[in-house]
Amino acid sequence: MGARKNGAASESGSDNEAEQDLQSASLEAMCTSVTHQQRLFVHLLLASDHLRKGASTDNMRALHRHCCETAGVRCDPDQLSAFASSLNEHLALLDLELASIADPDTGVLFWALVNTSADQVSQLATSRTANDIAFIKRLIYLIMTADDDVYQISMHDALRESKLGKLTLAESEALIESLVDNGWFSMNENGWLTLGLRALMELKSYLRQEFEESVQFCSVCKEIITTHYERCGVASCPGRLHKNCARRLFAGSRRATAGGSSSTASGERKCPHEGCGSVWEGITPTPDLNGGSSNAARKRRAQEVDTAFFEKRRRDGEEGEGDTQVDAGETGASQERIADEEDADEE
Repeated sequence: MGARKNGAASESGSDNEAEQDLQSASLEAMCTSVTHQQRLFVHLLLASDHLRKGASTDNMRALHRHCCETAGVRCDPDQLSAFASSLNEHLALLDLELASIADPDTGVLFWALVNTSADQVSQLATSRTANDIAFIKRLIYLIMTADDDVYQISMHDALRESKLGKLTLAESEALIESLVDNGWFSMNENGWLTLGLRALMELKSYLRQEFEESVQFCSVCKEIITTHYERCGVASCPGRLHKNCARRLFAGSRRATAGGSSSTASGERKCPHEGCGSVWEGITPTPDLNGGSSNAARKRRAQEVDTAFFEKRRRDGEEGEGDTQVDAGETGASQERIADEEDADEE
């Protein structure tokens, strides 16, 4: 028995050593195959504000052109995507990717160097405390499970979660402002909070895995839907379109188009989701800015959200992480606090 155990341990150790040797060889190969302009591009990106806030396509093209000129090679500004693809082959070994995403309203591309490892939320920033991360996860949960698929919450709702996250009101407000400034969250003109473009890039895998039942996708670009989108008028249809994708898709809807398009022969817009084809009404989900539901209904909603959130945390084993632990008492305290605050608001 002991010999078998020792043999298994020896075999496991050999496997680990082989894997480490393979990783070292891969990194060495990467270092020798990376071109001078690629290396310079990454260095300048890491040293610039683009790493924190992201960059427009024009900024990335300018950076690419500068690196090519410095390296003494010819540069085609229209080959930025090809340059990024080549660079990403090397960055993949470091769990990094030079990624881009289109603004759902304007269609403008946004670029950033993102982390592709499994637990992206915990790696939002190494400077974040356990309480910070617990608070951030709570906000993401509330946004992704918001009523009527609006994918946004009011600043008031966000800040009243500070006690649950064991942060002061000032700490919570400062944390949210920092996340907005860094592109993780976005705030609209009404002061409502949603996920920013950087979060949609960096947390893509996390959102797909953690919110499988509530996450939805654009029928054209296949990216995750949050704000600035339209939905099909058929309640059971999952057809969704970013505002920009809808404008591009239906640009020729007034002209007779060939079969297989998203317009009828008369130019009538129709749902692009396979198997639907109904007239596209383009319904835009909007949050209730006045909090029009009754206090009882809001309390029930708070209870449902809290129960689901805490059950998920226990299922993931997060209650054992020191300051992020949540017990049943906190669930009740959270619900009572929400009800008390709503009573105070009504008075």
